[in-house]
Amino acid sequence: MSADTATTSLKHTPLHALHLELGARMVPFAGYEMPVQYPMGVLKEHLHTRAAAGLFDVSHMGQIVVHSKSGDARDAARAIERLVPVDILGLAPGRLRYTFFTNAHGGILDDLMVANCGNHLLLVVNAACKAADEAHLRAELGNECEVERLDRALIALQGPKAEVALAQMMVNGTGGRRDPFTARALLEKAAQRGHDAAMSALKKVVPVSHIVFGTDFPWISAAETAKGIKDSGVFTAEEIAQIDSGNALQLFPKYAV
Repeated sequence: MSADTATTSLKHTPLHALHLELGARMVPFAGYEMPVQYPMGVLKEHLHTRAAAGLFDVSHMGQIVVHSKSGDARDAARAIERLVPVDILGLAPGRLRYTFFTNAHGGILDDLMVANCGNHLLLVVNAACKAADEAHLRAELGNECEVERLDRALIALQGPKAEVALAQMMVNGTGGRRDPFTARALLEKAAQRGHDAAMSALKKVVPVSHIVFGTDFPWISAAETAKGIKDSGVFTAEEIAQIDSGNALQLFPKYAV
């Protein structure tokens, strides 16, 4: 196989074009063409991430949703606990935990992250093992859980100032560890109350590149949130008139998740 043929057979993440635009040097990794460094160089990138924060495209990793067929998310947690040596049932909504898949002898099959997304669990597994991990989940939990592998972007914000950087994009600007108000959370709550327009509006204001590692909610700028609220057809004229683009969602506590 020629080098050109090998390159064209590699998969691309949804952010591939952006990497090229930013001058990334692309290399094969786990079946994907991934960025290994940018023009500033590996050392400067490393030091910047250690001192502040770095943003990483980890869309090649596996994202697997586990729903309990009983409809009780706790049953999904109990099922997962048979496969990993940590407490999943006690994991609070909006939080995630690092763990391992183990075999019958206690040996490690793969490491992963498990997030509690309220009505389901989101597992993030290694790219090279995602097919095997999905098969493992289906074989062990298929009778009691629905297992769905997602195909969407995933980005990781890492470093000591990651929370500060992320807080600048949060519409409530708190930077706290509580679940933030987001356009998606707000519109989904409205949809649960019978507003059919909410979900169609949601699709317009949530680009795939806003999905953030470890959550099931995208973090969206205040301006995008305000636009989503106005375009959704969900809110009254009086509510829309109150929107402050600098802190759009604080004025809508009744829609808080």
